[in-house]
Amino acid sequence: MLSQFKTYESALKNFKWDFKFTNIAYELSEKWIKDKNKIAIIDENLSKNYTFNELDKLANKLANFFLANGFLKEDKVIILLGQNPETIISHLACFKTGLISIPIFPLFGIDALSFRVNDSKAKILITTKEIYKKLKLNEENFKNLKIILIDDPNYELNFLDIFINYDDSLNKKIYIAPNDKAIVIYTSGTTGNPKGAVLTQKVLYGHIPGIYMSHSGVEKNDLYWTPADWSWIGGLFDLVFFSLFFGKPVVCKRFKKFNAYETYDLIKKNKIKNIFFPPTAIKILMAEIENYDWKGLKVRSIASGGESLGEHTRKWVKQKFGIEINEFYGQTECNMVVSENFKLFPHRKGSMGKAVPGHKVDIINEKGQICNYLEEGEIAVSSPDPVMFSFYLNNKKATQKKYIGNWMLTGDRGYKDKDSYLYFIGRNDDVINASGYRIGPGPIENLILQHDKVENVGVVGISDSKRGQVVKAFVKLKSQLKGSKELEEEIKLLVKNKLGAHEYPRYVEFVRELPMTRTGKIKRNILREI
Repeated sequence: MLSQFKTYESALKNFKWDFKFTNIAYELSEKWIKDKNKIAIIDENLSKNYTFNELDKLANKLANFFLANGFLKEDKVIILLGQNPETIISHLACFKTGLISIPIFPLFGIDALSFRVNDSKAKILITTKEIYKKLKLNEENFKNLKIILIDDPNYELNFLDIFINYDDSLNKKIYIAPNDKAIVIYTSGTTGNPKGAVLTQKVLYGHIPGIYMSHSGVEKNDLYWTPADWSWIGGLFDLVFFSLFFGKPVVCKRFKKFNAYETYDLIKKNKIKNIFFPPTAIKILMAEIENYDWKGLKVRSIASGGESLGEHTRKWVKQKFGIEINEFYGQTECNMVVSENFKLFPHRKGSMGKAVPGHKVDIINEKGQICNYLEEGEIAVSSPDPVMFSFYLNNKKATQKKYIGNWMLTGDRGYKDKDSYLYFIGRNDDVINASGYRIGPGPIENLILQHDKVENVGVVGISDSKRGQVVKAFVKLKSQLKGSKELEEEIKLLVKNKLGAHEYPRYVEFVRELPMTRTGKIKRNILREI
């Protein structure tokens, strides 16, 4: 683990993957069950705690149900749940039996859900009574699924009956190998239909160094929480699985709508020490902030990823929480490969950190050659890598396009400096070509966010007969504020003075809402069509 190295340089040079493979279920629950009082999940939804021992026994019961009903290794199980202990129980049962779990966001509409069901060819779907009502309206799309409800004892297949009728010791030991398929996570679909990234049992180990780095290690009284849903790789692997791997408890809480008041109350009540905040969540806190004593909460670590943070957001976190935030970078196909760690090296303005030891990350050109310092190229990760996906489900062509030689392409533009700091410019499709200048939307968005009237902003390039493209900013103002010509000019001038005349938005449009993915990323492809 990274704790054995005193400097980033020594970690990068000497780190070796050296894990004695078991399987994900062992690492998350089985290895902790001897201490029957060791808390795994603090369920704030039902005011109930679950120990590792209880989680493991319940997972064994569900696993025995799978085995007794003829389900086989690599059969797929859709887990249509949010921040629930049953989410983790369902994943553990799959990991124990070699079934493949597929987490899906519970607020998806029928079309999005139907696509994933049909694409994955899943055999089981685990969900709630409330969501099942929605499925029944479109039964034709789900007729081939065996549906299990976690909260309706009157339904033919339900968790209560399974927990009563099946043994809490695993009836049959299934051999699990490092390269066995473990989980399929669908991409957020910012550039077309979502793709099912197939990840193997090794993926948990591949995540550990990056999350360890982004939370500046693990300490005795650590207690983890994230507002990110447990149906996405960020909520699941970047926090929940990591905390359980180290035998640390995690808090689960479903907000009807994320807000500053409930966030403050939850952190204070549970004495939460470690948080994964997606940038969107921080922006909401910044917009709603009142006289809360955030520093008094004594949070130890805050990590953030998924979108660029920006210097203004960093400064706010430092001012309010009294600690540095660590940004990290990755994607569903290859997560947690770049991170900051303020104990190992200082933040450098505009940077998202350095390559996590154990992962080779660089900037390459279209021929697969490594770029020079400060030269723009595509962010790429060398394969093989334990955190890297194996392939896209039913999409061989997209899988092949993801690689040049041994490099896995992220689809993101960036550059590096001579000290190995990595910088994110934007998605390939998001880079704006204006009068020969290549402009990333991130720095412009981060600067506009510094305006005290702005809550969120999306920047894209739109066609221009003279310049090829020009910059346009879609601006969401804080509650009850209205746009004006004067405010439009203020925003333009802010960017022109701070970034440059070639980067300022020639068009500013004030909008009530921005199109967002379920993970809080701006859908710039939709903005380009407006």
